[in-house]
Order: sequence, then C-alpha cells, then structure tokens
Amino acid sequence: MSLKIFPQNLEIFPSDRQLFTTEAQDLVPMWSGVGGVIRANGSVAQSRGTGGASQTTTAAESALQLMGAGSFEFTIENNCLPVNPTGFMGWKAYFGSPGDPDHWIYEVDIDPGIIRIRDETFAIIATITRTLGIGDRLRTELNSGFRLFINDILAHQRVSGFAAGIQYPAFFSDVSVSVPSGTGRTPVIPAPLLRGDWRLRPRNRSNNPIVIFTAPSHGSIAQTDLQAEYFNGTIPGAYILTAKIDTGIEIWVEDGLPGGATLLGGSVGSWVNSPPPVPISGNLELRIPNAAGIHSYIFIDATATFQINQGDVLTCYVYPDTTNPPQEIVLEWQATDGTGFEHRAYWGANLITNGTNGTPSRRFMGAMPPTGVWTRLEIPASLVDMEGRVAKGGSFYLFDGRCEFDQFGKYPSLQRADALISIPPLQILGDLVRTIQPSTRTRFQTNYDAADTDIVTWSVVSGSGSFTAGEFFVPAAPGTTIVRASAPGNQVADLTLNIPAVITPDFSFVGPLEQIDFDTNIPSPVWTSSAGTINSGSGVFIATNNLGQKIRIQATNGSFTAIRDVVVMAKFPIARIATPEQGERRKKVLISEAEDGTDVSRVKNKDGKALDSYSVRITLLTLAELNSILAFWDAYHPAKRFIFEDVPRQIRKIVKFDSDMAWQGFAGRFEVSFRIKEAA
Repeated sequence: MSLKIFPQNLEIFPSDRQLFTTEAQDLVPMWSGVGGVIRANGSVAQSRGTGGASQTTTAAESALQLMGAGSFEFTIENNCLPVNPTGFMGWKAYFGSPGDPDHWIYEVDIDPGIIRIRDETFAIIATITRTLGIGDRLRTELNSGFRLFINDILAHQRVSGFAAGIQYPAFFSDVSVSVPSGTGRTPVIPAPLLRGDWRLRPRNRSNNPIVIFTAPSHGSIAQTDLQAEYFNGTIPGAYILTAKIDTGIEIWVEDGLPGGATLLGGSVGSWVNSPPPVPISGNLELRIPNAAGIHSYIFIDATATFQINQGDVLTCYVYPDTTNPPQEIVLEWQATDGTGFEHRAYWGANLITNGTNGTPSRRFMGAMPPTGVWTRLEIPASLVDMEGRVAKGGSFYLFDGRCEFDQFGKYPSLQRADALISIPPLQILGDLVRTIQPSTRTRFQTNYDAADTDIVTWSVVSGSGSFTAGEFFVPAAPGTTIVRASAPGNQVADLTLNIPAVITPDFSFVGPLEQIDFDTNIPSPVWTSSAGTINSGSGVFIATNNLGQKIRIQATNGSFTAIRDVVVMAKFPIARIATPEQGERRKKVLISEAEDGTDVSRVKNKDGKALDSYSVRITLLTLAELNSILAFWDAYHPAKRFIFEDVPRQIRKIVKFDSDMAWQGFAGRFEVSFRIKEAA
C-alpha cells in the first residue's frame, strides 16, 4: 500500500490548527524497521549498494495490520531460498500486541529441508520436513487462528488453545532472510501478496510511531501516532508537511571506497574507527582532519557505480567537530555522463565557489548541521540533477575544521506522502480606496475573517474616526482617513477612506416657497444658492415659486465644497397628516419559461429598482383643506409627478396619483382616501 495523507492540499489562516491523518492505500506491502532498503515492487533488499560492504541478512516488519480475516503470502525467489549451510527465511504472525493477554504468536522458521513452527513461548509446536524451491508459495492465513499453506495446500494450523480468545488486529513481523556468504547472492525479502483489510499500524513492536511526520519549514506539529496537528503557522507562504515510513538506506560508500575507485591526488582524510564518534554502521568512518580553508576527499571513476532513480533522495551522515567546526560542508557526485562533477549541495557559508550558486552545480541546502552529533543530510536527487544518472565518483569538501562522514548513499521516495499547506497573505476584501458617508458605522472584511479565531485588529493610521469592537465609526467631518488591518506574522493591509463633504437633507426636489434647513459636515461653511434665498451662515433656504426651476445650493469653507441641485416641484398640499395605511412594493417583471422548465426573467424598472405604492387616508380635514386636495388631484391626475411626505418612515418621495379620489364628511370635518405610486 502506498502512503496517503489528507487533507493533501489545504489553505489555512494564521494561528489556525489543522489535523492531518495518514492511511494506507492500494493493497501492496509497506514496511517498518527495515534492515535493508525497500524497493519499488515492495520487496526489501540489502542496504549495501555495489560499492558497500557485504551483507548476508535482510530484515523488516510489516507496517500494516489486519482488521479481519485475511492472509499474507511469500513466493520463494533465488535471493530468499534457504540453502546450505546458513540460508534461512522466517517470520512471525501476531494477534494482539505484545504484553496483551490475547497476544498470540505463530512463528515460521525455514531452514534448508525443514520448517519449524513456534508459539509465543518460543516452543516448537510443529516440524515440517520440506525442501522448498523457487516459485513455492507460503501463505499464512489469519482467521480465528493461524494456518500455513504451501502452494495452497494446508501444511499446518493452530486454531485452538487461545485462552483469552482471538482479537484483531493481526500483523506480521520479524521477517528475515539470510544467505550464505561467498555465494554471490544478496538477501531479499520478496514482496508478500496481501489479502484482506490491511491498514497502517499506529506503532511498531518497539512502541514507536510507524509514521514519522516532518514539520514544514514554518510552523509546528504535534504528532499522535498516525495523525499530526499543524499549528503556529503565521507567515504567508506554501509549506510542505511530510509523512513517511523509513525505507532504509541503500549505502554506496561505507568502510572504504567503492570498487575500482581512484582517490584523487591532494585528498586528505582516512577511514578510521577511533571514537568519538562511533561509526553509524559498519566498522569505519571517513575522517577529514582539521585544516584551514578548503580541504577535501575526492574519489573518481569507480567501476562499482551507483544508479540514481527518479524520486531518490541522496543521503550522507556527518559529524562536525565541536572543537574545530567547519564553516561549510559540500557534497559532490560525479556522473558517468558528460555532466561529471557538476552536481553539488552545500550547507553553511557559501565559501567554496565550485559551480553556480542556486543551480544543481551548487545547491544551498540550509545551515550547518549541529556539532558533536551524527546528522543525516538529505538531498532530493532532483535538486542536484542526478535523477536518472549513474554516479561513479564523489567528493567531501570542508571549509575550515574537521568532520566525519558515513553512509554515503540514497533512499527511494517510497512510503511517503506530502501535504501542501498554504497560508494566504492578509487581504482586505473589496476596493482599497472607498468613499464612505460621514457619521455612519461600518465593518470592513478581510479574508482572515474565516479563520478559526479573531486574528485581525483594526486601527486608524491617519485621519479621524475610531474602532469599537471591530466596528468603524466614520467621522462627521470631510477628509481622508487611512485604516489598517493587522494580523499575526507582522502583516498589515491599509484601506483609504474618503469622507465626502455633504449637504443634508439629501432632497432633490423642493416645493414652491418651501423652507428647508440645510446642514453640512463642512466646518464653518458659507452658504450660497443660485435662486431663492439662503442664510449664508445657517443654511436656511426658501425656494422660489417657479415650478421646474433648477437651483444649486453650495456650502464651502475654501478647503471643502458641497453642492446640491434641487428642482422646484409641486408638493401635496397637506403636510399635517399623510399616513399610508397600506402599501405594496412592486417590480415590473417579464418572465419566460424555457423548455427545461427554468425561468428567464427581466426587471423592466429603471436600474431594477422596486417602487412603492400606497393607500392613503387623511382625516379631520376642514372644508378648505378638502377643496385644496381635490383641486390638487384635478391638476395632477393622471401621470403628473409631485412631492409627497411619507411621515411614518420620514421619507420624501416623488409620486403620481394611482386612483380616483374618494371623500366623505361628518360634523363639518372631512376625510379623503386615494392611492399613490412612486414615480420612476
């Protein structure tokens, strides 16, 4: 099974927390605790490449567990066939976990000519005399007990004697293959065929997590078995969270140079075992002694070459000296093609100038690793352009200091999954320059408003106005105000607000000889009008009696100017009472139905605006008032526009009569009723 992480691509906001989960997908083997290196086909081979030391045993445990009835099956191949004198293959199948009362073991040990079955006490419970051959299939079935089939024929079973009963999950572990030394064969655990519901195990037999999460370059993670929670991400960018199960390392250079290699003249260094430190593996480590400036150990033209495949990650363990630490470490790979040594990665200061910085010939990989400890350096082969190439030489460079090196090799990009975490930059939604009416209140929006917590704070950078609980109180005076949104990661975004000079009320029409007390937000204004009269200090205006005349009202203080144009229009004669008793809001809409039953519509009103229609009743009128209303109706019905006051809603509208006029009287008082509709 390949490793899957989800969510795989995610946008989160600063300081949000996000849980990532891993699972197995595709029914193929996955391994943990590998004493070798995993291959793409699911087998496990020896960890030494063609240049490394010999290895006669390969071991691993399954990273999967079985949640119900199922099986695993090995097919015998040449590199796992037990032959004399020391050839061996074996594995253990488990129900439950070690230490549990329902922990049962079924161990299969295959020596040349004989198969032994052991239980959890390591006692031999069965012996099968059988010489296996290439192509033989051994299937362990885990179904209410253990069964061993050889070429689909039941060879042994253990299905009783489980005092505490059988409990899932089940798994298999301690898989190992040994081949006799000197035979030219290398040990390989063949990929098992799996049947059933196999899933990732949370922990291995050493009680360590099977999956290891590597934190992105920014932010933090907290891991719990197959899950990791990401948090503390505040800086916008794209970050990779990696989940992987160790695949083991294929070692090319260990305990000495690969076969056929030549040490280049001028190289300094030696293969030693004189702790500290102790070699990571094998018997020796490469020590490059302390020296000033550039010093190196370079080998070329090995006949035991090293194939680098797509997706491989190149590795090397380093141990920088505490007393004499290097300023820079450079690793080089010599390819068999014409690119030669133009494949380099470096850590620390950029002091060794071979190649071109920022390219595969000199790729920066990060700060110097810590001193006094072994650190595994990892370099995706793609970053140094070694994918698909064959290495025949290598170099270990230092600038100043001393360092030990071990396990120069690679591991495959298997049993790995990456999640892309994107933290977007802070953005104010909408236009960044806006006109906003004075003395109003509003809230501004950012893309971070969707965060799990409130992380945006607002402030006034310049100008007037204030924020209370995130709500902006627009100043009354005209001018320009800049407000700022701030968020974690030292992020800011500014919004420019233009507060216009205005004249209120915002009438566009006035009645003949009507007096209006205009006001403005301009400090110390001087008022003027193109017709009628206006008090230059107070703004009290009296219109003319000329219907249809356009009058310009202006207020200014030299810095700010506000203008309002009004038209003299007839006004309904009674302002004392004008109470709409019933109303409607209307749109003229054309609707057509398509063949598929969907509707297509168009609003005929100007700008799509809805218009109001009222039923009006006015009571307690004098005879003179009644006559004035009737005369007004005679003059303006039908289709003539006039000003009407909607008293309850304090709205001044331009309307037309929409009905006949009805009236009645009682005891010297009269009432009228009629309909009006808002004019477009």
